[in-house]
Amino acid sequence: MTRPAPLTDEARALLVTELRHGRAPDEAARGLGLDLSDVWIAARTDPRLTVALAGRDPNAAEEAGLALFTGSDSSCSRVWEAPRSTVG
Repeated sequence: MTRPAPLTDEARALLVTELRHGRAPDEAARGLGLDLSDVWIAARTDPRLTVALAGRDPNAAEEAGLALFTGSDSSCSRVWEAPRSTVG
């Protein structure tokens, strides 16, 4: 069995928008013709999607400076980090 292509940048952006507007992850994925399991796979390396799936706004100032790590506890690698912003 072949796996579908990974989520495109456009699909990710649309999904994040749907999630930011309060849609449930399964409904948002289904509405865009996406498989929810592919969404969870994509979230492993997409910090904006991860934040949106957690019910938070990835555009909010308090989300700046998040680091996303993958791997087990003993073998963890940093795949993305945003600079911390100062809000004042």
